[in-house]
Amino acid sequence: MFLTFRRYFKAFTLIELLVVVVIIGVLASLVMIGLNTSRSKARDAKRVADVRQIQNALEMYFSGNSAYPAYLTPGQALIDTAGTTYMNKVPNNATPSSDGPCAANEYIYSTNTIGYALNYCLGSAVNDVPAGNATAGPGGIAQFSDYTTNLASDWKFEGDYTDSVGGVNGSMVGSLTFTAGKRGQALHFVAASNNYVTIANPTPASLETAGWTVMILAKPVSTGASHSAYVFCSMYDWNSIAALWISDNGSAFLTAGSSGYSSNGDDALGVTPAASDNWHVFTARKTANGNFSVFIDGVLDKTVVNSHAQYYRAGYKTTIGTCWHAGNGIQNSNNFKGDIDDVRYYNVDLTDGQIKRVSDYLLR
Repeated sequence: MFLTFRRYFKAFTLIELLVVVVIIGVLASLVMIGLNTSRSKARDAKRVADVRQIQNALEMYFSGNSAYPAYLTPGQALIDTAGTTYMNKVPNNATPSSDGPCAANEYIYSTNTIGYALNYCLGSAVNDVPAGNATAGPGGIAQFSDYTTNLASDWKFEGDYTDSVGGVNGSMVGSLTFTAGKRGQALHFVAASNNYVTIANPTPASLETAGWTVMILAKPVSTGASHSAYVFCSMYDWNSIAALWISDNGSAFLTAGSSGYSSNGDDALGVTPAASDNWHVFTARKTANGNFSVFIDGVLDKTVVNSHAQYYRAGYKTTIGTCWHAGNGIQNSNNFKGDIDDVRYYNVDLTDGQIKRVSDYLLR
């Protein structure tokens, strides 16, 4: 008699197999995300290395020719009229070039012989070079930088009052005209009563509770008399206000959350005058801890340490070119005179370096 032994092996159930497949899929997705991020960062690092290499070649060219080359084309050699080669092949932008906020562009070069601008874009920050569009020049790798991270609103006044970033569009009150600006068109103010731009939506509560930065590219016109003008104003009453002024001597000052302007020590009163009839970038910044600062052309002019509480109130109105008061209406005695090309609102307190780079970018 023979005994037959059967061995039974435990197998995976269908549910267990499905769970394993899902886990493998999730892990594969995470690996791919990490790999794509690493590849993007590697492309950004290459871009910075390319720009530095091109800058070195341009400086050698300038040393030998007392001028920068008229043209510089990625993929081709950099050679002067005497036949001296400064770069065998100008690097091409890493592909895909549309990382992060970047458009699919090559490096773009321009010159006025005694200076140059090399435009490029990074998907993410590389050391001290921020993400976004940047311009290298004789002054450095990121001599100009259009810092668009945390840019909540941007009114460029290119024939209209639209917010090209946040969609918080404005509208004209009174009679305003467009004129040639610094970077395109600009809005022309004549300091007349009831001529201003009003913003469609109330000011966000973040303007009262968190850090923010307002940057304005403007050309104030001398009135020939003592005159202080609102450039940007978000206001309910004198106790709930965030306003950037330009005083009669061309200096800038920020009023924020004050009563009677400066009785609570809430104003950052600028001391450096900016020349009238010239383009300047006037910047107001409030840090999250309540410090107020004003800058002119990217240079810090005044900082005030402040702890005065600010309260967000329903009924706020934001205006450009004047200021609106809940009880008194438009402050007609403080209307701006001159041109405004660009108004930017960042929902963070930019660093001094970021403010300088954006100012240089707007003024170039």
